[in-house]
Amino acid sequence: IKFLQTLCHAAGMALKVTTMMIVIYDAEEYDRKPAIRTFRKGSSDVISYKMGTSMTDTAYTSCHVSYSDPDSKETIEYTYTPDSKAGTGQTLEVNEKVRSTAEAQQLAKKRLREKNTQEYTASLTVVGDVSLVAGVTVKLKGWQQFDRKYKVTQAKHTLLNGYTVDLSLKQVLEGY
Repeated sequence: IKFLQTLCHAAGMALKVTTMMIVIYDAEEYDRKPAIRTFRKGSSDVISYKMGTSMTDTAYTSCHVSYSDPDSKETIEYTYTPDSKAGTGQTLEVNEKVRSTAEAQQLAKKRLREKNTQEYTASLTVVGDVSLVAGVTVKLKGWQQFDRKYKVTQAKHTLLNGYTVDLSLKQVLEGY
């Protein structure tokens, strides 16, 4: 699994492990899908919640990729700035091997998305729902700055003392 995670990370893909199956998918493609559910603060289907933000190694405004080939001495550079107005003004610096400007552009987008999705996270315990699985998107309403679309990164279904689902959420970046 660790080897597959490394390969998926390098390719900007996501890995999901379910019972008897490993699913590899394009996270950006799944992020564009409509939210399957909206959770409102104070509603009876939300049992408990925890919200978090991180400004450490997140909230970058742009990503600069630079790679100097040791053999040819050629330097390939590209800076990606999404249409989004979010960010702190900081630029994420990436020094990974790329063979072309097009490859540098793809890498910059992937690495910026990867870092910035960590800015807003949430954990919810909700009334059980079989459609809540890793990879789907949901929306939060009524939590002020946390009102946004999130991807379910983990869904733990429990049947003790009633049916509940523990959800781990990461923000979905729009405009990337």
